[in-house]
Amino acid sequence: MFRQSVLSVLLAFPVLAEPEIRYGRDIRPILSDKCFFCHGPDAKTREEDLRLDIREEAIAGKAFIPGNPEKSRMIKLINATDEDDIMPPPSSHKVLSSKEKQLLADWIKAGAVYEPHWAFSVPKREAGQDIDSIVARDLAATGIFARGGSGDFVAAYALRRDRATSLSGASGGISERTCARSPRGGGACGR
Repeated sequence: MFRQSVLSVLLAFPVLAEPEIRYGRDIRPILSDKCFFCHGPDAKTREEDLRLDIREEAIAGKAFIPGNPEKSRMIKLINATDEDDIMPPPSSHKVLSSKEKQLLADWIKAGAVYEPHWAFSVPKREAGQDIDSIVARDLAATGIFARGGSGDFVAAYALRRDRATSLSGASGGISERTCARSPRGGGACGR
């Protein structure tokens, strides 16, 4: 029942804030699927001696000009109409959607920042950050709250998690920390 309520709340509201464009999440999958075969790490299949997987080489090869999508060769080629110029070429049977083209242009306009693959990055955790604070932050950023925006959703989630842990014997019950995090100042814990 609780899961259905949460799911219906999340699906009922569109995401209100546009998230920041990130290379690893948004751009690398597009380039990997549509571009890296001809312009990636494999020297045997690389064309035009252009690598798009390494920022410095992509800039040196004039694939894009950070901050200026209008003058970037990549944007001109992905929007070309001539079959001899369009990228990816029709023979690859790969097509960029208009959303992907716009995402690439927006990324270049924002500076075309690359980031290492997530598997090679050390996770960063802010002091006092736990799953409940992450959920609350993300819900606040998108404007999604249950029960009139009071934040009771996060408190209810934390209480259910603590109760489930208590029933399994893994914890001593609802924690004082959970009660303190409640937007009602502990009221959600029966005080």
